[in-house]
Amino acid sequence: MDLYVYVSVVTWVSLYLLRATHFPVSEKSDFELQRRTRAGDVIAKEELLKKDVLPRLYALMYVIQMTVLILAVTMTVNAFGFVAGVLLSLALLLVAPYIEKTRLLLSISNKITGIAYQRLVSLTKGWQWLDLISSTESARIPGISSKEELLHLIETDKQALTADERIRAKATLGLESKSVEDIMTPRAVVHTVQMNDELGPLVLDDLHKTGHSRFPVVAEDNDHIVGILYLRQIVNLKKHTERVVDAMDENVYYIHKQQSIEHALHGFLKTHHHLFVVINDYRETVGVVTLEDALEATLGRKIVDEFDKHDDLRAVAASNPRKNNMPARKKDI
Repeated sequence: MDLYVYVSVVTWVSLYLLRATHFPVSEKSDFELQRRTRAGDVIAKEELLKKDVLPRLYALMYVIQMTVLILAVTMTVNAFGFVAGVLLSLALLLVAPYIEKTRLLLSISNKITGIAYQRLVSLTKGWQWLDLISSTESARIPGISSKEELLHLIETDKQALTADERIRAKATLGLESKSVEDIMTPRAVVHTVQMNDELGPLVLDDLHKTGHSRFPVVAEDNDHIVGILYLRQIVNLKKHTERVVDAMDENVYYIHKQQSIEHALHGFLKTHHHLFVVINDYRETVGVVTLEDALEATLGRKIVDEFDKHDDLRAVAASNPRKNNMPARKKDI
């Protein structure tokens, strides 16, 4: 076989292999790879480097392809004459998109890429001149890779979402990581009422001054919650000397502090009660949680009604912590 013909065939096959070459890119976004790199993930660090040099790799491939193309056309013209060589070169270029997609060519190209990929990454990492060349290939932009990235996008994109929408979206996405303990009113600042107290003017005035509408009712030992007193149920009492035990709701529901807020919401809907007593692993009372607390966590903002006077009772409790035991239990959520 004539040397020009042999070289022409080799260069055209090489061109098809080059055109079939595609460098693998991580499915994870830059944000997620950077986050994992900061956390010490070595694999993520390597994937991030590969994504950084990917435009240079394709720029390098573009330069090599153009060089091989010129050589292939030149060899074809020398092998078959000017007119026949040009026409044959045009024909081979027209069928290139179909040939480069064949299974055999893709298989060979992938094997070569697998062997040379890491070396090419190390090689082009310092070749800044390749940035001046516009590559015809670009990395596929992956979708959002983690909840942290989605939260970052919500926080930083001021155009797509309003301030209220960002607050609600962040609250909803963060709901899974929160528990009842995160939103409850701690035991140290829970206002209780004794079951044998008389609902006279002084007691009612004290209850109104707390700014709350529901109160756990405790027995004489001050540790056993025996009911819930609702202010709305005693506002219109005919006898102001009625005792708390006569006006309270005897249904008391308990929920573990590690239960999810979603679980608490289901409990509120199921029981039609707006206040649960929160307990720990030892069935000790650690606080109370209300429907309002759960809704505020879901919406990401405070719900202010006519009874609210204190912004954050959990902050008050931090300065005066105390624990209380409760031996008796009625209903668990």
